[in-house]
Amino acid sequence: MGSYLPGIVVALLGLFTGLTIQWWKSNRDELRSFCDEFCNVVSQSSDAASQYWLAEEGDQQLSMHQVRVLGFQKRMSGYNALLINRLHASALDDVDRALAAYFDACTGGEFGAPEKSKKVEAANRVQQCAGDVILEIRVGFYETVTFQERIWRMLQHMWPLNRD
Repeated sequence: MGSYLPGIVVALLGLFTGLTIQWWKSNRDELRSFCDEFCNVVSQSSDAASQYWLAEEGDQQLSMHQVRVLGFQKRMSGYNALLINRLHASALDDVDRALAAYFDACTGGEFGAPEKSKKVEAANRVQQCAGDVILEIRVGFYETVTFQERIWRMLQHMWPLNRD
């Protein structure tokens, strides 16, 4: 029996290592998929907001664009709330700042005013801020998915500690 013990220990160690790596890869893939969905919603939202800002007063689609922009903002707020436990804190702060600027670009100024004028500058700002949000989500994803970061988060859930 004593001669089997080292083999069993090595096999269990290999099993634990393999399961840990699979767990990390699964979490990484799930977070990547979530970030892809979030970025897709930001992109769709920026198109709707740009259409709103480029529409002329009296355009029949103006109210539809306005409703879509507000609906996308609600959806993005939900996605952002779901990111709280998924992204590294500094990355989450960057996403929050970019998202606040983006929301301001989408609905700031004359948004919803009965006599809105066509604003090319506002449409440009919407697209630029959307690019910033997408960039911050992607950067946050890559900062968060390092293997060491995931192990640290797992350990923090098991034994809450202060880091930094």
